[in-house]
Amino acid sequence: MGEPPDLSSSLPAFVLAVVLISASPGPAMALILRRAALHGFSGAVPTVLGLEAGLYLWALLAAAGFAALVAASEVAFLVLRVAGADFLLYLGIKAWRSAWRSRETNGAVEEITVGEPRSGSALTWWRAFGEGSAVMLANPKAATFMIAFYPQFVPADRPLFATTAPPSPAS
Repeated sequence: MGEPPDLSSSLPAFVLAVVLISASPGPAMALILRRAALHGFSGAVPTVLGLEAGLYLWALLAAAGFAALVAASEVAFLVLRVAGADFLLYLGIKAWRSAWRSRETNGAVEEITVGEPRSGSALTWWRAFGEGSAVMLANPKAATFMIAFYPQFVPADRPLFATTAPPSPAS
């Protein structure tokens, strides 16, 4: 028995594909653009990290077989689509309310955000991270993507879950 093939040979193609797919329009891109418009580049970083954490969780779920269940079950797919739409609607209403409550004072626009901590705080970072994760986890297309796309980058002789999951501290 020889040593298993090195995963680094497929890494460049995988990274390129993920970057191209991540840059495509959709709820994730809308969330990133909204966050960047309101809080700048540094405000969008936790959102992107949350989206990627959500995508990684979908990879783990795909490796465990759950994503295939969601893709195969019409009811599970519908429930996930409705939950995702509800969450996006919530974010849209929240953004609309924030814009509606903005008011002009002394010739300058002062933004009033309800329930939003001051920009730069740890709570704002975690809230942006959580929004990104929730948007990705509520996206049924992410489950389908992980079933159709991800496994082709794992060598056939390597187990999908063990290759996807982070190594244990004992390894």
